[in-house]
Amino acid sequence: MVEYVRALHPNPEQDGMADDIPDEKVPGCGDTVLLEYDEAPPVEEGDVFRDSCPSCKRHDARLEVVEIRAE
Repeated sequence: MVEYVRALHPNPEQDGMADDIPDEKVPGCGDTVLLEYDEAPPVEEGDVFRDSCPSCKRHDARLEVVEIRAE
């Protein structure tokens, strides 16, 4: 079964930001993205987790779960 997580990468992306910025100040691209998993991480709507953002290609991005679906 394929599982999908729709997540928001909050805040406008800013070029040149260093990865040593505290988590609560890390910028995002502002896009809502769809992530596909064979087995989704153990998250629920509203949770924040880390993964790569397919929109801005930032690794270890902080993503906020908007929706979880399975097919």
